[in-house]
Amino acid sequence: MLAVRTLWTPTSRLYNRGDEGQPHKFVQDIGISWQNYRDDTQEWQPIDLNPVLVPGGYLINKVPYEATILTTGERIIKPDRFGTRLVRFPATRLLFGLQFQPVAANTIGWENAKLAIHIRWENSRVKFELVLKSPPPRAWRDEVVFDIDSLGMPDAEAMALLSGLIVTDSTQPEPISRPLAVSLVAGTVSLGFDLTGMVFPVTIDPTLDLQVGAAADDGRSWSGYDTGFQTAGHTTGVQAVGIPEPERTFRAWSRFTGVSGLSGSTIDVAYISLYEGTGSLGSPLTKIYADDQTAPTAPTTQADHAGRTKTTAGVDHDGNPTDNQFNNSPSIITVIQELADSYDPTVIQILHEDDGSDIGTDVDSYINSRSYDNDTTQAPKLHIEYTEAAGGGQPYTARTQNIQGMRMWGGF
Repeated sequence: MLAVRTLWTPTSRLYNRGDEGQPHKFVQDIGISWQNYRDDTQEWQPIDLNPVLVPGGYLINKVPYEATILTTGERIIKPDRFGTRLVRFPATRLLFGLQFQPVAANTIGWENAKLAIHIRWENSRVKFELVLKSPPPRAWRDEVVFDIDSLGMPDAEAMALLSGLIVTDSTQPEPISRPLAVSLVAGTVSLGFDLTGMVFPVTIDPTLDLQVGAAADDGRSWSGYDTGFQTAGHTTGVQAVGIPEPERTFRAWSRFTGVSGLSGSTIDVAYISLYEGTGSLGSPLTKIYADDQTAPTAPTTQADHAGRTKTTAGVDHDGNPTDNQFNNSPSIITVIQELADSYDPTVIQILHEDDGSDIGTDVDSYINSRSYDNDTTQAPKLHIEYTEAAGGGQPYTARTQNIQGMRMWGGF
């Protein structure tokens, strides 16, 4: 089909099917996830990750950003192709004169028995990946230090490119993950980390840590001998009130905004954390699903809540939680993976309900966790770690899960 080029946008194209013998028919192609860029004539063009060879490295400029990647590890990146703002990561202190070699079509890397470093350019960003294959020498300190220069970008904006970083180990089935402490002082960035108790290899990888941020975004409803709906509580389970009176079944929801980058990704770790106050009872048999939509709104009535379409995947969440602390659910990778395979979700709404197997037992059992209304710091949390799909899915400036460079204390 022939693209009607003047009508291209970053997320859609209009095609004229005249070359297929249908001159009066058009097709709209939507949701192609930043597969185009605006060239020097301001026309939208398909992204091309093949670099242009320049002295000592590569120029990548057929993408929404512009980057010069040298085989010494130095990078000069403009977040938008036509702007004057740039950020530069020098290689002299940074990588001790290492020479990077091509390892894939859009990746250069350096590797030895203890360490692997990759610099990869994608549709929407440049990514720096680090894998520690074994414990580092004792001479190393617990930090990564590197230089950063910027033009037209205040420190806060440069720091935003480095937020959300974590260290993840190889523990199975749920890896240990810890955030990195990040500071920027006089053009030097320090990333602090703690490898205590971690299983190698250890990787710095993207993550999403989300928390309910509004009163309407979590709550509960119930049905049975009566019905109810409220956003001031967060309970799931079954409350059996005795024979012959029928049971009352609770459902709960937790809605998380600010999601990005999951479309087509591989979910590596996922769980929801609920702060259990006093009041949970027994060992309820519950199940966790997600609202099967790209950006679900919060329920507004009991019927609205009960009528939501759930993901096919559901995860059992059984047992008695510990009071007065956050308790992580079992892994919900299958639930989040179903969303990532189906959508580019911007909102994830977890649906938590009784699985029905303990109804009729005449035993009260339910999880009673804190909501946003109870305490904003104890509202439900959602933790996701993922490996991005090839080509990424967001504008470079929207990404925060990056590491742009490093200098290790001690040798390799």
